[in-house]
Amino acid sequence: MVVECYSEFTIQEPANGELTIETFTKDYEYQPVPQGTEFTYSGGHGLPPLQYRWERKKAAPYPHDSSTEDLASLLPGNEGGWDGPKQPFSDSPTNSLEIHGARLRVPENSKYRGMTYAYTCIGSNEVQGRVHEIRKSIIFSVMICPTKRVKMDLSILLSRHLMSSCEISGAPDPDIQFYGYYFLTFIRQLILGLPYGRRFTRFNILMDDIFDSHDQLDPQIKSIWFEENLSRSELVKRLYSRKVKPVTLDSGCDAWTVPLQSIVRALMKKRPAKTKRRHLILLALDKFVNVDNLDEVKRDVRILETRGVELFCR
Repeated sequence: MVVECYSEFTIQEPANGELTIETFTKDYEYQPVPQGTEFTYSGGHGLPPLQYRWERKKAAPYPHDSSTEDLASLLPGNEGGWDGPKQPFSDSPTNSLEIHGARLRVPENSKYRGMTYAYTCIGSNEVQGRVHEIRKSIIFSVMICPTKRVKMDLSILLSRHLMSSCEISGAPDPDIQFYGYYFLTFIRQLILGLPYGRRFTRFNILMDDIFDSHDQLDPQIKSIWFEENLSRSELVKRLYSRKVKPVTLDSGCDAWTVPLQSIVRALMKKRPAKTKRRHLILLALDKFVNVDNLDEVKRDVRILETRGVELFCR
């Protein structure tokens, strides 16, 4: 007599390996992506087979954020960090990106231009009652222009005295006013949403040291010039980060007046006399701007215009 016994069993394997993010925009870590861009994930191993999902990452407020990547500095207009309005601009998208299974897609909608997103792909399974996960995160910005063929120099005035004549009622932080909550959010979107670098867009950021030449100024609030060759992330972190709070120095009717002549002189100093690059200057000024020596200012502006400079005042 022969007795045979059979037993079947499955060896379970917790989620392991590395996830891979695939997209036709290969330089998304360094340059903004066009609308319609898709990201898909693959990779990872495990038994039971892995289940995948996308999760959007949000920046925590700085007092409660213990991470080392300082996500808030790279996500303008997404709350977190130094706090602020949930929707700083009326045309900001209220929805997240489109998710269709493994695909994460940027909608072809102009509202998404200039927005920056952080998403994490998660592959998981459950082994003996315990959930195991592998993760991969991406951060990318949506291109403002419909093409990467943008080549220009862009100079922007970013003084902590800007637009300080009015106070925001009920601001989450009384030290931060319109400059920090709205204007700086817009400028960070410009920096992250324009094709960046020597072949594309370069930025001059004019800060308070153009009004005061004293060396004791905090290096975090000194002007940033083309030749520093900072990366996009380094540039925005110089403007807004855990270490750099976007305060307004004074506000109300006694606000300090920004001297227009100092701005123009700083631009003349840093604008090469001979260059083929288009140079645009963005100045946001309110009624408290100091226009002393207006004739000299007009003369200096005409000199800038002969060098191919285009001046936009708002």
